[in-house]
Amino acid sequence: MKVEETGKVNNESDLKATFKEMLMSNTKKADVEEGRVENGEISLLEDDVRISMEGQYPEISFSKRVHELIDRSMSQTIIAWLLGRSIGYGALVNCIKNMWEISGDIQVVDLDNEYFFIKFSRFRGL
Repeated sequence: MKVEETGKVNNESDLKATFKEMLMSNTKKADVEEGRVENGEISLLEDDVRISMEGQYPEISFSKRVHELIDRSMSQTIIAWLLGRSIGYGALVNCIKNMWEISGDIQVVDLDNEYFFIKFSRFRGL
């Protein structure tokens, strides 16, 4: 709890985190973990994939390790949906870099229907 100069009590637990703060907190956790996925490459071991041919369709399941690797590789990724007018790829990249003052590279993939997959190389600049 903080007391401001005006004498007003400001309870910090009542303040909501911004989207930027939520992204930054997720990134810090991912940086601490070992085995970070580099360049989007995930190495699979023999026990990481199980294929079952029982039933009408084949069933493919992955180990917990693979799910954790995917989670780490997606930790700096968001899916954006543009409301309103269409915008070009270059304009979107420039808008994101200017709005969030990104210092690293970003990858933007058009997913159709005004959805974009945006992956940041790092969040340090946010």
